[in-house]
Amino acid sequence: YYRKSLDRLRRDKRSDFTAMAQMANTLAHESTYPAIRDEGLRLFEEAAKTWPEDHRLLADYGAALYANDRFEEALRVTDRAVALEPGYVLAWSNRAAIDRRLGNRREAMADVLAALRAGSGSVDARTCANINELLFEERDHDFGDQLGELRTLLEHALVREPQDVRLVWNEWLSLA
Repeated sequence: YYRKSLDRLRRDKRSDFTAMAQMANTLAHESTYPAIRDEGLRLFEEAAKTWPEDHRLLADYGAALYANDRFEEALRVTDRAVALEPGYVLAWSNRAAIDRRLGNRREAMADVLAALRAGSGSVDARTCANINELLFEERDHDFGDQLGELRTLLEHALVREPQDVRLVWNEWLSLA
């Protein structure tokens, strides 16, 4: 059923960016069939070539690659999104998850810190999840000065938005 829509999108890509991105996202993330997920990734690749300067599209493409266990590619695409828009919190949060999955713990913590700094003191759910996973998985890992910066950023976020970071703060205190 999606083939007809996909063919129409491919014929006239530039006219409907939103539909193309939504279809790519749906196919790459939600299908249980590997061939359809691959089709979604190919559609993302086409969209990234058509709109190479769209940081949101690249962040979504990186997330789709991550969801399909293509971590190295996901990191490269997400790096492009971050380079285009260093203030885009979602790209930093995605990058943290990718780095964590690749075993790059210090880089993942640096990405979390960048997400917190980019968010101007607010903490999104994905960043909270990354913090919790990093701290829980890496109880004995030496994050050095990064933990001090994390604590400071969380303290500021706790004052600004106590409902969003209470769980993170409690996790940090229990592991510190």
